[in-house]
Amino acid sequence: MLIEVAVSGAVGKQTIPTTKQAKLEAITLTPSGANATIKIRDGNASGEVVLFGRAMSANGSTTFCAEHKFTKGMHVKVIGTNAVAYLELE
Repeated sequence: MLIEVAVSGAVGKQTIPTTKQAKLEAITLTPSGANATIKIRDGNASGEVVLFGRAMSANGSTTFCAEHKFTKGMHVKVIGTNAVAYLELE
């Protein structure tokens, strides 16, 4: 399954509910006019950070292989003008 997450500002988005589990396989972070960052937490907005990545606008999309099982949902924060992250879930 592929989930698209657009820029979510300082708050981020609860991508997978806290009552669900998910296994993340890979992430593609696509910057646009500015550098982009992604921070993924296990649980909600105050959960443990399990992945942090950055993509430079000059280099285009960056793919991260990041196998991780989320047991308490998944909270994603994407920052960067018009950036988009694509999460590949099992």
